[in-house]
Amino acid sequence: MVDNFQIVEATSCSFVTFRNRNLSCILTTIFINQNKLPMKRFYIISVTIFCLCNTAIFGQFYNSFVNSTLLERETSAIQLNDGLVFGFTESDSHNNFHQNILLIKTNASGNIIWSKRYDAGAAGSLHLIEMLRTFSNEILISGETGVSRFVLKISAAGNLVWAKKYASGAVFSFRGLVQLKDSSFVFSNEFQQSNPGFVQIDGNGNVIIAAQIKNRQFQSVQSITAKGNTIDIVVANSNVANINLKTRFLVWQRQYNTSNQFSAFVSARCKNGDIIYLAGRSAGGVLSGTSRVFRTNANGNLLWAKNLRITYDTSGLQFSIFDIVNQNFIHEDKNGNIVAFMEDESLQDVMVVFSASGNYLYHRFFNTPTNFITEESNGNYLHASPISNTTKDPVISNRNLTTLSVCDSTIFVTTSNGTDSAAALNALNFAIARSTPVDIPVSVTNAAIQKNIFCSLQAILKNSNEELIHVTIIPNPAFDKIRVATSSDIAYDIYDIYGNLKMRAVTNQVTDISKLKAGLYSIVITTKDGVIRKTFIKK
Repeated sequence: MVDNFQIVEATSCSFVTFRNRNLSCILTTIFINQNKLPMKRFYIISVTIFCLCNTAIFGQFYNSFVNSTLLERETSAIQLNDGLVFGFTESDSHNNFHQNILLIKTNASGNIIWSKRYDAGAAGSLHLIEMLRTFSNEILISGETGVSRFVLKISAAGNLVWAKKYASGAVFSFRGLVQLKDSSFVFSNEFQQSNPGFVQIDGNGNVIIAAQIKNRQFQSVQSITAKGNTIDIVVANSNVANINLKTRFLVWQRQYNTSNQFSAFVSARCKNGDIIYLAGRSAGGVLSGTSRVFRTNANGNLLWAKNLRITYDTSGLQFSIFDIVNQNFIHEDKNGNIVAFMEDESLQDVMVVFSASGNYLYHRFFNTPTNFITEESNGNYLHASPISNTTKDPVISNRNLTTLSVCDSTIFVTTSNGTDSAAALNALNFAIARSTPVDIPVSVTNAAIQKNIFCSLQAILKNSNEELIHVTIIPNPAFDKIRVATSSDIAYDIYDIYGNLKMRAVTNQVTDISKLKAGLYSIVITTKDGVIRKTFIKK
């Protein structure tokens, strides 16, 4: 029995034995320390640790893929039991910008398992907005088709289970797709007279109940959070209501002041029932966009609040401001930390992480546009963007964001104590609505997707005896000249935020950037070990 176990473990892990010398050092150390043990016992210990180390190191990737079709800005990603699924909306400029959904399923290392397109043809375009993993390990997609909300249910193998649409208004800016404890689903929708609301459906897409809010016309649903068989629904950038869908009882409502700009108010639940919020504090668009994060208990009592001001540098100049216009999402991570994700006017994003008690921990800057991130069960994050800032190809990644890597960037985050800005309640007026599902024909075809490494995460996982390339940009921000300092002379490229190559230069030399327009730029250094990206501001 022991021998069989050894063979299975050795077979499953031996293919990486020669890929990382750091693991060999671990094994050698164990052999020396355990030289008095029977050889059979040593073999089990060393191989088990070897496998654990391998899982931690090689279960990450940061890839791009070649796609000649225009991709819309909404992306999504989920973790299944047997892989990762990334979702995009393709738009055909040669066919009146007809839209279809592209799904790419990979393993944890980024190898593509399958990629498929889902197209309703003459029945209309399919524009993906959100995805979730169901309790039964299937894919549920919510989106927009014409003036209707559609929902697709897809198996883990990519096969269509069913596709239905539900009459609505313009739901492009609506968010909210959750599964309740009783296995039903809830999604946001718009009803007659432009009233926002929600629809609850069963596992086959049949409507259980639909409700509309009659006194918030032309307003959107910003988020829906599930807690057992109840939902917290955020509406109109100001109101949040808790509804028990088992008893169909409105439990409580609250209202808060926000910037009321685009998506300015979202919420989520913590494991202990506390509620966390991300809200616009001051409106962006004129270089003044800021946010606030606050936490209340289930009764609405404020526990802590933090104001957020983000800048590209510390110059104090107005154009250095990360001008927040969208509050994308907030959630509690596996360690109990609070993670907020915000977008500025240039469509770039920042993730800011606080402890459970509101202490600032760290942040990450995403210089690709219109990013989507979601946490996996192991604490890694899935990330998708419809276009990179260098190759212009879409990017997908599965990586740990806790430790800063050569593929990650930071800017400057300033926090201060704040308030929840609670407001007098103008209560939401809920009423029953009608929603009838209609089957829609959706064809499924295989898609040939070619992946490329966008940024080599292995470059930061080298043997500790090998020195990494340290890159320093002097000065940053810069007006007319920069010098990129490295230990040896290396060629590098400068790209603008749209992925256009602007210049080529060599490190350790002074480079004239006076002809570049003011803005954010990426420096890309390609070595045999991977790609290093750094950003700088041109004034």
